[in-house]
Order: sequence, then C-alpha cells, then structure tokens
Amino acid sequence: MKVLLFFGGPSEERDVSAGSIKPWVTYLQADPTAELTVVFVDRELRPYRMPPVYYYANTCADFETQLSALDLGLDWDEVAELARIHDVAVPLIHGEFGEDGALQRRLEAWGIPYVFSEPDALERTLDKEACYATLAAAGFPVPAHRPVTRQEWDSDRAGVLAALAALAPVLGTRDGGEDPLVAVKPLTGGSSFGVDVVPVEERALADAVDAAFAATGGAVLVEEFLRGTEFSVVVLDGPGRVPMALAPTEVEKPPASLVYGTEEKYLHGSGVIHHT
Repeated sequence: MKVLLFFGGPSEERDVSAGSIKPWVTYLQADPTAELTVVFVDRELRPYRMPPVYYYANTCADFETQLSALDLGLDWDEVAELARIHDVAVPLIHGEFGEDGALQRRLEAWGIPYVFSEPDALERTLDKEACYATLAAAGFPVPAHRPVTRQEWDSDRAGVLAALAALAPVLGTRDGGEDPLVAVKPLTGGSSFGVDVVPVEERALADAVDAAFAATGGAVLVEEFLRGTEFSVVVLDGPGRVPMALAPTEVEKPPASLVYGTEEKYLHGSGVIHHT
C-alpha cells in the first residue's frame, strides 16, 4: 500500500503536527508492505516533499530552510499527481487547512481516499460556535457562550466585557461566595493554545481575551466554566456507518489545574494521568 502523509500547515499547531507524524512514520517504515511519501505544508501553504532525514525533527523550524535550499518545493498540481499514484492519504495537519476540511476537499477533488473525518464534519467542529450550534440543533445541551471578534474587541472593549460578565450559566452553577469562572479560548484551533479559565473580573478577563487573540488569527469564544470529570472519547465509523465509540479515557488533572493545557497534553511528567 502506498501512503501519502501530510503535516505542517499555517496554524500555531504546526509543531504539534510535526510530533504527530512520528508514530505514523515509525510504523509505516517498519511495514514491508507499505510505501510512504511525506508532504510538508508551510505557513504560506507551499508544499514540499519531505526527505526521511527530517521525519523525527522536533519543530518545523528545524528543517524549513533546508527544504527550500534542497529545491524540494512542489506546486499543488504536482501534489495532485503525486496523490493519484498513492492508495490513501493521511492528513496530519492540525488546525487550519488540516482540521477545517480544506485539505480533505482537495483530496476528494483528486479522487484520493483518506482517513479521519469528512470536510463538513471537520468544518463544523473546528469552529466551536458552529459545533455548539450543531449539537444544540440535535437536541444536546451546550454551555452559555459568546464569540468575540477582533473588530468588536478593538472598538468596544468595555461593552464586550460587560456582555461577557452577564453570561448566565445554563449547565453549571455558580459557587456561592466565589467569583464565577469562564473559559476563554480561540474560536478555532486546538491543542489548548490560548485557553485559560479566569474569574469574571475585568482585568483577568481582558488579559485572557488578549492572550486568546494572540494565539489565533480569528475570533475568541468565552463560555461558562463547567466543573466535572473530563473524558476523551474516540468515535469511529462502524459497520454500515453506525458510530462506534472506543473506551473512554478519563483525564485526571493535577488538583490545582483547571485546564487540560498544551503541556499537559503533550509533555510527559506534567502531572496528568489518563485512565482507560
């Protein structure tokens, strides 16, 4: 089987993507029946054919300049031709272009099978407001939330802060005698970049919104903070496309931690314990 793997991308999660390819290339290179080709996509969406010597680099900055110097750049017509001689594509780009359905739409236009979710599902889940709208339309309860655009934040910060302070919880309850908490996060993207939990107090809330904007090129979402046990669940298409959930994994954070953050997700020794 010939496998075409994509990683990199324009978002701040590009280095997470560089880490994600490591187990894939390890297993595929050890499989005598598999033939692997890796394509790196840079911040400007320029594709490059990736030589194996860089498969285990820690960050994208470790090899980007060398790819240009080695004249390994491709155009997207060349990528399409490359894709058509492979059996399956593996999109491992995190965030924009990889988890918003954009790359998958290209693969579908080229007639190339790929793994993971379809474009419409990706588009509705990377955007957290769209995800809540989809869940609410299906009858699921969602937390109280409000998106904040850069334009309204820059033009009427005081008004936005007042609206955020007025968010009334719909799923949780406010602890008596304590300042209510809200979660602040980029509207799109993952890996907990720019995510914080803060009291509904002007200075703390403004700082958290500024930090979330710094981590994204788009809008920010502020929502009620929900206390409870955190789980991660992988759902697969089962036989006949019936959804099949794998065993849930409980995420046990350190007692003082309110956020399952970037370090906790990706660094060993962060104090997080996973129970499956």
